Amino acid sequence: MRLEQEIGHKIRPTAGLEKEVKAATDRLVSAVRARTSMIESVMEIKVVGSVAKGTYVSRPDIDVFILFSEGTPRPEMDRIGLEIGRDLLEEREERYAEHPYVHGMFDGFEADIVPCYGIKDPSTLMSAVDRTPFHTDYMLSHLKAGQRDEVRVLKQFMKGIGAYGAEAKVQGFSGYLVELLILRYGDFRTVIERASKWKYGTKIEIEGKGQMKFDSPLVFYDPVDKNRNVASALSTDKFALFIHACAEYSQCPDERFFFPRKRDVLTQSQIDDIIDSIGMKVLSVEADRPVLIDDNLYPQARKTLDGIATVLEHEGFQVQAKHLHVEKERIQWTLLLENDVLSRGRKHVGPPVWMENSQDFLRRWRAEGLGAPFIEDGRWVVFVERKFTSAKAAVEGSVQSAAMGSAFKNVELRVFDDKESRKGGMESALSGMLDKRQPWEIS
Repeated sequence: MRLEQEIGHKIRPTAGLEKEVKAATDRLVSAVRARTSMIESVMEIKVVGSVAKGTYVSRPDIDVFILFSEGTPRPEMDRIGLEIGRDLLEEREERYAEHPYVHGMFDGFEADIVPCYGIKDPSTLMSAVDRTPFHTDYMLSHLKAGQRDEVRVLKQFMKGIGAYGAEAKVQGFSGYLVELLILRYGDFRTVIERASKWKYGTKIEIEGKGQMKFDSPLVFYDPVDKNRNVASALSTDKFALFIHACAEYSQCPDERFFFPRKRDVLTQSQIDDIIDSIGMKVLSVEADRPVLIDDNLYPQARKTLDGIATVLEHEGFQVQAKHLHVEKERIQWTLLLENDVLSRGRKHVGPPVWMENSQDFLRRWRAEGLGAPFIEDGRWVVFVERKFTSAKAAVEGSVQSAAMGSAFKNVELRVFDDKESRKGGMESALSGMLDKRQPWEIS
């Protein structure tokens, strides 16, 4: 417990930071109020999220919601919200949840200005973000003062292992989910002990369960809206990672779970040694990074990686591992293959000899097969010529017809075989695929 107390003390916001956050928040709220004071449809300006609840770690985002009356037309609400965001925030970009909002900088802090409907009951949602103010109110009325430090410690633990954040880039635990876990189990250590024994499909509730059924690794029924799963963004891999990290931490608590050592990029020599030691081959695909926000980019890039893998497997190549690597200017997909070159011929199994269509099979493959058809286990079998014998050629020749993210369907995909991938310049992407150490295992 002493370690957790030390972590809590280390990450607790200083009085200076708290003062700076409050001043910036007050100024932003005042600025938004000034621009909405004459708009009859605006009911309230409300600070939500970790700043409102006092559960932030390090410099927080400031989330300001503009609550509109329920009779406000959606286009009007969106227009006003965007205009105010564009006017007040610097380095801004427009993002989209169920409707658009503006993210940017204000007085040195990242900030969001989000329009929503000021509904009286979360069961009457008009848009998905309408429930967010209720989340803030629920936590303010239920979370005890001493539990805010427990929330911060759990957030830092999840940051350290790489499982914090519900955004598409991470697919992990949202801040609200972390707060609910502390509220449900009381403190950090109890969350760790319980989570180490979770199974796929674990269900947790505070105010009861709704009528909806969820097929998710973790289900936490939202106490504000019982028909919503707060953990819906959590991927199976991040769920499993958290279980494993909790079990490891229970056995041997260490500061590295909260503050992992820096993971160095493998040298090309180290990469070569790993690939050669397992006797496999690398295939890499690269594209220029499209102009998309992360929440749109990552799902499309992951879908493209799955599409590339499907193309390879359809052509007979066995994919043993795959990895997505995103840089400022480019996207790289790396795949580890059992072999990157296959034989010219492949075995093609036809119908049983006694079936009527067996004669059609014979007529076709006597002419087109690599040798005569033969009988095996009662079926006609023949060796036929592959369309592609190299993994590189398979991707170059078929990937555009695969199920890919829309942003990558009509862009140039640069494909590199094993030798080309290992010439240098792809160390970061290959390290991500080959360095399997957990964050807390890095010395």
